[in-house]
Amino acid sequence: MTTMRPRHHPASLTGWIPNISDIVPGQPRFDTLITTVKDLQQELSTGDLTSVDIVKEYYNSILSYNGYLNAVYELAPGALEQAEKLDKMREQGQILGHLHGIPVLLKDNIATSPDLKMGTRASAVALVGSVPKTNASIVDKLTKAGAIILGKTTMSEYAYVKGEGIRCGWSTLAGQCNNPYVKGGDDPTDGLGGHSSTGGSSSGSAVSVAAGLAPISIGTETEGSLVEPAPRAALYTLKPTLGIVPGDGIIPISHRLDTAGPMAKSVHDLASLLTVIVDESKTNILEGGYASALSGAEAWKEFTIGTLSPDDCLPSDEFIKPVDEATEEIIPKRRQTLAAYGKIQELAKGYHENVGLRSDKDFDFEGQDALFSLMMADLENDMNNYLSGLEKSDVKSLKEIVEWNLQHANEALPPEYPSQSILEKAVAEKFSAERVEKIVNHIRTVGSSFDETIKNYGLDFIIAPGDSGLSVFSAALGIPIATLPIACLQYNGRPTSLQVAAPRHQEAKLIKLMSAFEATFPPRKPPTEFLDHRARLEDLC
Repeated sequence: MTTMRPRHHPASLTGWIPNISDIVPGQPRFDTLITTVKDLQQELSTGDLTSVDIVKEYYNSILSYNGYLNAVYELAPGALEQAEKLDKMREQGQILGHLHGIPVLLKDNIATSPDLKMGTRASAVALVGSVPKTNASIVDKLTKAGAIILGKTTMSEYAYVKGEGIRCGWSTLAGQCNNPYVKGGDDPTDGLGGHSSTGGSSSGSAVSVAAGLAPISIGTETEGSLVEPAPRAALYTLKPTLGIVPGDGIIPISHRLDTAGPMAKSVHDLASLLTVIVDESKTNILEGGYASALSGAEAWKEFTIGTLSPDDCLPSDEFIKPVDEATEEIIPKRRQTLAAYGKIQELAKGYHENVGLRSDKDFDFEGQDALFSLMMADLENDMNNYLSGLEKSDVKSLKEIVEWNLQHANEALPPEYPSQSILEKAVAEKFSAERVEKIVNHIRTVGSSFDETIKNYGLDFIIAPGDSGLSVFSAALGIPIATLPIACLQYNGRPTSLQVAAPRHQEAKLIKLMSAFEATFPPRKPPTEFLDHRARLEDLC
């Protein structure tokens, strides 16, 4: 018996849909576009809002705009009941943790147990109907801290390792996710991750927070999947040091590269969420959590910073198709990046420009990007291990996924994006332990230029434009990397950003830098382009 693709609700949701009675009538209780977790915590503490109010307001936003954005795939049926329970606990003076009564969305590759009554599919039709036995550890950590699991977000299918030539933010299961900032919506002709793109693979996790469908979310990254979509949504994100966030229960690509990470509209919210998901036995967390590292603009004087030249950080034409109007604006935006660098130079304890790292091309090994080779070396075994631990699944191995897709090509390999070449390559290509060791050693050798630059210049951080290859070094060394929103293109509204990377286990220092940035530079701009696409709730519930 095959698992068929579920029929979509007009709000681009599958599964349980809220009733009209589950939605706050009349004027919104708060503006989901700009309200932060810190704001919600304040309103909860004073009694001006309840967690039930908060969940209902986000239901309103999701039903109103998700039909256009396609950022949320499924809602947790028990979220309102959990909100009621947490409200009663608050009334009794029982606060579970940093996120008590706060909703959070999860990327669709993060396992949830049958109790939450949602699927875990990596936005792939072959995994519809698969049932994990338990929650991923980070889900348990979230609920232990009082968070309300609101639902699952859309994503690039299989975290962008299905096939070549597929656009960021697209999947067979959910279709194309839309960037809330971009005028006219997604343009599939502007490159795999062009100026209209959401980025990926954590597309829905980023879009949902930016568009006010949730206050915070969890995404994942192997290489770039947090720090690419977050800047396209003018968000703060932080990919943590590899290994400090539990990875069990997350549909894998490579255990040597994968990690989950937070997305938020403010550094405080990011710090609060990071505190909850990190395993404190794997790293040093400040007493009071990462939010205790927030210190404002004065923190600049503690740091020595190196920057990469914007001219050395341009994406390929294949990934972002050149557009004259955008290019003419991006060149001044590079000057704006340099202006940001100038401000940082003025404020920091020490500053070194154009510090340089080895080229992305230096990671090539045996005629192929070594990080991609490592993904191919790990994908089949890691996926097989995940699938073997499920309570139920129509497919039991990566090979069976490939075969299932071929047998159900109308659903799994549609004409617009019929490729599963990457999955097929992972099944076909075999790697000896000796070859994998050589690949890993090559990655570490090239990646070590980051550590050498940090040491040679006495740096705390390296900062680069948002479209740089800094995420490659983060993947190579397992080091933390974060994003800093700076501006939006007039060409089509899409945001731009800076990236900042630090040595391993320097999350608290990164949070401090991010708080200094947030206190110094103009506030992030919320999106407005998508607001014209509001649906009538009466037609949806």
